[in-house]
Amino acid sequence: MWQIGHQGEGRSNGERREYSRHTHSHLKEVKMEGFRDKWNAMELAIYLLKNTIALERMVVVVSDSTLQMDLRQRVDNVLQKEKGNSTAELIIL
Repeated sequence: MWQIGHQGEGRSNGERREYSRHTHSHLKEVKMEGFRDKWNAMELAIYLLKNTIALERMVVVVSDSTLQMDLRQRVDNVLQKEKGNSTAELIIL
């Protein structure tokens, strides 16, 4: 479960939003800059990993310097688990 920061910032009940199952067949690279400890950014990253067929690389740049090392590790752990069968290279900076 992805939840960091103060209570209420994550989805503590484990619920996820329902998204379209539409796949994106031409998007090959995604770079997310300014990534912070907010659930909506993690949901977007997970959605893209699961629904972008041609994705070759996803780069996530963590911006919260006070939690940077810990946050990078948590982001990497969650996205690696959620990546499933995706062959995309995942880079967390």
